[in-house]
Amino acid sequence: MKKGDLADAKGIAYAWLLTAGGKPTENTMNKLLHQAGRQMDVADALGLGIKWYFAEESAADIVRDEFKKDKRLSRIVIAYMPPRRRK
Repeated sequence: MKKGDLADAKGIAYAWLLTAGGKPTENTMNKLLHQAGRQMDVADALGLGIKWYFAEESAADIVRDEFKKDKRLSRIVIAYMPPRRRK
């Protein structure tokens, strides 16, 4: 990642959406894959990288594992960043 790269933050509930029934749900994952593909089109056109932040570590792990299956999407950096409480 470098200054100016694109970032996307995913909030609470993705872990639940991705693990309904104990395994990644097809509908939610397909939406994320589609979104990632569109974002990669833009990032590639601009010569930028992408980093997705997840508020839940388990959601980040699931998406990271799925994106590793696709050479292009594996370039998206997946990170866990818990939400901060406001003072």
